[in-house]
Amino acid sequence: MNKFPFILFIALLFIASCITNRETLNFQENPFSNDSIIRYLNDKATYLLQPGDVLSVQVKSISIKDSELFNLQTDNSMMNINPGALYLSGFSITDSGYIYIPIAGGVKVGGLSVEQAREKIQDEIDNYTSAYVIVSLVSFKVSIIGEVDKPGYFYVYNDRLTILEALALAGDFKEFADRRRITLVRQHDEGSDVVLLDITEPEIIKSPFFYLEPNDQIYVPQLQIKNSRSNLFNVNTVVGAVSTALTIILLIRNN
Repeated sequence: MNKFPFILFIALLFIASCITNRETLNFQENPFSNDSIIRYLNDKATYLLQPGDVLSVQVKSISIKDSELFNLQTDNSMMNINPGALYLSGFSITDSGYIYIPIAGGVKVGGLSVEQAREKIQDEIDNYTSAYVIVSLVSFKVSIIGEVDKPGYFYVYNDRLTILEALALAGDFKEFADRRRITLVRQHDEGSDVVLLDITEPEIIKSPFFYLEPNDQIYVPQLQIKNSRSNLFNVNTVVGAVSTALTIILLIRNN
């Protein structure tokens, strides 16, 4: 009995079930060098505040009484930072784009950058007291699901976050993550923008989507080979059983 075709068939099944090392690498077309620095220019778009965003507004004054009049939280409460506390002690932007500050009343900040909002709030506070205003966006969170080690949503206490940093928060890719078809969903007043990102290309650094925005959602799909490998597992089980049976038959015949 010629067993070569059968052995070749088994070998091909084994090879087909393997994932290549190339599929697990980021920045596959690597232009980087040990001898020189390559600079990528990336103009980070200025984020404009939207309804639902939450701002931390702190009024710093020589007068403790003035500070207490305008602040919803004290410095002691800010020592134990957590998303829930920041939300409750922050100023949520209404659908009409306003936040409502004690004494000063409504201030329209929707559509402004964080710095522009700070300047506008400062102008309002100047009408009542001499103080310095600090404004921070505390509702910066991103959601990451799919083929990552720790899917979930993550709060970022910073005004900048790259997609690489976000993936690091999620524990990096799993073995079968499709690095070429990462889906980014970005919310805005008129709906959602959806774009596919290829993390294997160094040019991703120059992408306008390299820097994430608050409430961005990232989905990392699985490689097709994962499904194929699962199916091949069942095939290999059957082939293994057939191979064992043939081996026993051959042994019996030889004896």
